Amino acid sequence: KIDSKGKVLTVRIRIPEYVENFALLQNGSSVEFTVEKGYAIINGTFENVEIEVNYDQKIRRIFANPKVAENHGKVAVSYGPFVMCAEGIDNDGNIDYTLAEDPHFELKGENIFANSADGKRVCFIPYYKWCNRINGPDDAKMAVWFKQENSRPLDVLANEIGEKLYGVY
Repeated sequence: KIDSKGKVLTVRIRIPEYVENFALLQNGSSVEFTVEKGYAIINGTFENVEIEVNYDQKIRRIFANPKVAENHGKVAVSYGPFVMCAEGIDNDGNIDYTLAEDPHFELKGENIFANSADGKRVCFIPYYKWCNRINGPDDAKMAVWFKQENSRPLDVLANEIGEKLYGVY
C-alpha cells in the first residue's frame, strides 16, 4: 500500500529471474510498467494505492558454469526461489540418478516428481527440508546435482552461460 501524499514517486519492484507472466495490478486493475535492470518500474502519484504483484513459477533444470568441472553433464532442479534435492528417505535410499532427457516434472504440494533415465520416478523436496525425516542410515543421503541424459556439449553450455554462475537447461 502506498500513499505518496501528492508527491510523484518512482516505484521499483524486483522481478526475480525465475518468474514468468509477471503482472502488476493497481487497486485491482492492470497497470503498465517498464522493465529496467530486472525491476518493474511505475511512476505516478499514489494516493491510497494498493499494488499487487502476480506471476507464475515453473520447474527448471539449471546447469553450473562449465568451469565447475565437478558438475559437467549434471543439472539441479529448482522451483521458484527453491533449489530442490533428492533425499534417500523418499527414493528407497538411492540418490544417484540420471534425469531423463524429458523428465515429465510434476509438482505435488512442495515436492517435485520426475522420471529418471531408467524409468524410475524420483522425488525432490525443497533443500531446506533436507534431513528432517531420518529413519535409517540411507535416509540421510542427499543430492542436488544429477547426471542429465543426453547432456548438451560443454562448449554449447559455455556459450549459453557466458560468465554467469548458472544457466537454465
